[in-house]
Amino acid sequence: MMESYHWAREHFLSERVKASSLQLRHSIDTKAAQLSRQGIRIIDLSDETNMGGDLDYVKDAVSKMLHEGLPPGELRGLLSLRTVLAEKEKEEKGLDLDPDSNVMITTGGSMQSLYMAIHATIGPGDEVLVGYPGLTFDEIVKLAGGTPVYFPIPEEKGYTFDFEAIESAITPRTKMIIITSPHNPTGRVFERSELEGIAEIAIRHNLLVLSDEVHEKNVWDNRKHVSIATLPEMQERTIISCSVTKCYHMFRWRVGWVIGNAKLIEGMEKIMMWSCQFPPPLTQAGAEALLTGLRGPLRDWFRSIQRELEERRNLLWDLLNKIDGFVPFKPQGTFLSFTNVGSIDSSSIRLSDYLLEKANVLVSPGIAYLGEGHLRISSDRPKEEINEALSKIKAALENYKK
Repeated sequence: MMESYHWAREHFLSERVKASSLQLRHSIDTKAAQLSRQGIRIIDLSDETNMGGDLDYVKDAVSKMLHEGLPPGELRGLLSLRTVLAEKEKEEKGLDLDPDSNVMITTGGSMQSLYMAIHATIGPGDEVLVGYPGLTFDEIVKLAGGTPVYFPIPEEKGYTFDFEAIESAITPRTKMIIITSPHNPTGRVFERSELEGIAEIAIRHNLLVLSDEVHEKNVWDNRKHVSIATLPEMQERTIISCSVTKCYHMFRWRVGWVIGNAKLIEGMEKIMMWSCQFPPPLTQAGAEALLTGLRGPLRDWFRSIQRELEERRNLLWDLLNKIDGFVPFKPQGTFLSFTNVGSIDSSSIRLSDYLLEKANVLVSPGIAYLGEGHLRISSDRPKEEINEALSKIKAALENYKK
């Protein structure tokens, strides 16, 4: 009976949904999962681990809440966690925040933070500046009914901002610019002077800035992460998106937060209400335990993990440089290496699919980050796995034909 309604499968979809798409790495990730279910061991160099989420300190906090009983869900998230985050931002960035009106907890990691920030501010006719390569924020903009307008972050200039390109992309309909620092997928850490350039443009053109700072702690070679919200006149027009996913190694816990002025948070509250009611208290308990623990019993653990991550970054960088045709950019932050492989194959999906099939190593195709001809490779794995994976990649490429 339902087959007679096959025409409705797309007919009932909204134009916004039809205009957007899944992230282009989704098919590769799905194939990797299928191979794993067949018993094939896959070395995953596509993303991050769950070290923080596996700590007994975190698990004990969740267990305690389970035994004592879950508290009532709060639309903006548990006040205790919002208070910890406000204190953290004051201590680390000097931002004065009211945990009641300036902080909201989100589920789905920082992705829901980004989704809510865009949907609360962007609608039909609004344009949003999106840098490339970068995370595919453009798909969220499309789902909100807005129009993404792209500007390059040029590889030949070391992935620095091209301010002329940004200026030329601005129209009377431009409402927001999205930035990420430390930058996914390239690993750039934008310097204060670069962020000052973005701030000057935002103030002069009266733009909102959505700042994805999910890698804020993953900064190497004695560099310093600077939040654009800390620059003069920028806190009120900046929305910060962050989570426990990348810096605090709680990938599977999907706890994020968004920081903004009271009116913006109030608008996002409506989206939270009519999408998921409130973030789950249990996962918030785990996130709060870790963030609180970093000030005390987990401080040394975190420092050792960050030292280890920098060593892994160095190891991956050395090994990538030994593979013919690989031209990696050395990450200044994050645990990601964006590697130019255009001389091997201009199709990053075809090449990543080959490496999954022949080397059983999962890497992310650059096209998924608006950076065709590149692979995004993560160093957030034990050193022995990095060595093994790069050895397999090198061997598999010896027989590679387009």
